[in-house]
Amino acid sequence: MADHPLVADRGPETGKRLGTTCPKLKRRNGTWSSEHGTWYFQAELPHRHDGIRRTRRRGGYATQTQAQDVLDKMAALVEAAEPHFSPSVI
Repeated sequence: MADHPLVADRGPETGKRLGTTCPKLKRRNGTWSSEHGTWYFQAELPHRHDGIRRTRRRGGYATQTQAQDVLDKMAALVEAAEPHFSPSVI
């Protein structure tokens, strides 16, 4: 699991999105600022029946806690489904 805030701010010279490099995202002590950006996460799901990796990214959460809550719910659903998963059914 990876989680971090992102912003849609753009660099003045390039016009490209700054993402996690935005100077407003970090406080002076190096921790993430709670007043700028939104939180995203990436989750690795079980491989498909043919062995292909599956990842899911979700974002736009106001706080790290909100993003973590959704990630925890997703993990619980995957865990509940795994005992019933059968590659021959897919």
